[in-house]
Amino acid sequence: MSTSFVNCTPHDIVVCRDENNSTRSIVSRTGLEVRMHGPAQRTMPFQTTGVDVVERATFDRLEWLGGDEPADNKFIIVSMPVGEFLATHPTLCKWYVFGPDTGPDACVRDSVGRIVGTKRLVFYAKPSGVHYDCVICTNFNTPLGYCASCGTDISEQAVHVDGTMVWWRDGALLRLDKNAPTPPN
Repeated sequence: MSTSFVNCTPHDIVVCRDENNSTRSIVSRTGLEVRMHGPAQRTMPFQTTGVDVVERATFDRLEWLGGDEPADNKFIIVSMPVGEFLATHPTLCKWYVFGPDTGPDACVRDSVGRIVGTKRLVFYAKPSGVHYDCVICTNFNTPLGYCASCGTDISEQAVHVDGTMVWWRDGALLRLDKNAPTPPN
């Protein structure tokens, strides 16, 4: 992968090719994990089940284990519950958040049915304060930088799919109306 991900799960993430499910890349675990926390669940009165029953869990914050949270605007890989939490709590999100896709089309399993990899990642959330939304990007091909809203590689100059002009200059992304003149150097 051309993007550097911070793996915030307790296991390596194996991304496989579509053909023959051969390994394309491995995002190694970092020892940094993120967990969700919230109020304690209350016991519910379903004595007839013969098993304790509690209310559905709710979450209101994240806890980072094994180190400090990643720097803002990093590309992180998290579990589906954490990704969904950050997608529904955008003011808490400081990162570009991805997770392994374990749906039927993407999941790669071994001969006994255990998940051994994925063919793709799911995009969950972008950092709070990033105001541009993309549709699926396909027009960029050189790894000089990344689109500030979706993380797509962009070239020195490209018309982004949302109609704005995207420029990558000296490590910074400039985004202007498509009719704007060339940005200053």
